[in-house]
Amino acid sequence: MRVHQSSIVGLVTGLIGVASVVTACGGGGGGAGTSPVIPPPVTPSPASTASATPSCPSSSCASSTVALTQNVAGGDTIALPAYGGFSGSVTLPAGTQAAPGTTLTIEVSTTASGFPALASLRRQPRDVGQTAAQLYIVLTASQTVTLPASASFTVQLPATFVPSAMGEYLALDDPSQSGGYHTIFGPIIPPGSTLTFGGSSTAFTLMAGVVYPFAMYGASSASPSPTPVVTVTPVVTPTPVVTPTPVVTPTPVVTPTPVVTVTPVVTPTPVVTPTPVITPTPVVTVTPVVTPTPVVTPTPVVTPTPVVTPTPTVTPTPTPSNPVLNPTSVSLDVPGQQQVVAVSEPAYSGAFTAQSSNASVVTVTPTSGTTFTLTAGSTGGTVSVTFTDGAGRQTQLPVSVTITSGSIH
Repeated sequence: MRVHQSSIVGLVTGLIGVASVVTACGGGGGGAGTSPVIPPPVTPSPASTASATPSCPSSSCASSTVALTQNVAGGDTIALPAYGGFSGSVTLPAGTQAAPGTTLTIEVSTTASGFPALASLRRQPRDVGQTAAQLYIVLTASQTVTLPASASFTVQLPATFVPSAMGEYLALDDPSQSGGYHTIFGPIIPPGSTLTFGGSSTAFTLMAGVVYPFAMYGASSASPSPTPVVTVTPVVTPTPVVTPTPVVTPTPVVTPTPVVTVTPVVTPTPVVTPTPVITPTPVVTVTPVVTPTPVVTPTPVVTPTPVVTPTPTVTPTPTPSNPVLNPTSVSLDVPGQQQVVAVSEPAYSGAFTAQSSNASVVTVTPTSGTTFTLTAGSTGGTVSVTFTDGAGRQTQLPVSVTITSGSIH
């Protein structure tokens, strides 16, 4: 019976991340397929000696149990029990931590017994279509074992084994993840009779008593290429620079003080009538004394200097633009997958509305006046989501939904 425990530490892709093909022929030539990746060199310890303690019927599988070394300095290579012409080894990386007395049970079979069989794999970037496993390798630790990097597997193929023309893959049914088997490495097209699935640098943990089945299978078609991740650069609307109107200081006009010309008033000399001569009296001519009219100096009229009022500086009001979206495009690939879109607009503080051109592909739900949630529907395709402000200005967001089918049992 399969035991379910708490989730393992690390990623499934970190369990088996790098693979290389090792030819078993003495001087064998090269082969087609992916270029081999050489794992970091380690100094392996001598192969552990497996004790024959079968945990499954010898007619359907081969089993062995070994005691693990604590804190293995140079790696620990354990031989796989031979079955159906298959043999090989599993290598735990240097620094593997195991409590005293920990044992590792390894079962090798071509049919599933006591754990789920490989039935189908979903058409996802890391999975390929296949219905039957060629080989199962099952690991079960008696106590929790911590690996600083992934383990590596070497499989010696039977002489009658014919590899798939599309390559060999390795899948894992991780009890901590839903959905059954997931492909963790491939494809490999072996040039000889030995397959090597090397480990990556990602740490993971084998939980005590949990069954970890690995399934090797040949692909019937090539795995689809993963969808590239698009990095969206936000569009920034620059703030307009306002050039202020220069303030002109007028030169004051000075009105000169007028010069007053004074015309003097002349008092005429009076005519003197002489006294009649009765007795001849000498005629006396009297010279009159003229008192001149004083000259009046007028008070000058002062014209005040006018006060100049400067022209005020006018700050122009920014003109609103169309709504600005973040992100500017969206790609979804699973029904129900969501993406939050933020909407803003310079010189506009009102709310926005949004409308999908096809609700069966993408629905849009407002979460506030300026944020909206896009949800992928059950139909794939490309739609436009239109965002509108209160003045009718609009911006369209392209949304691509790619729906893949299939399931893992």
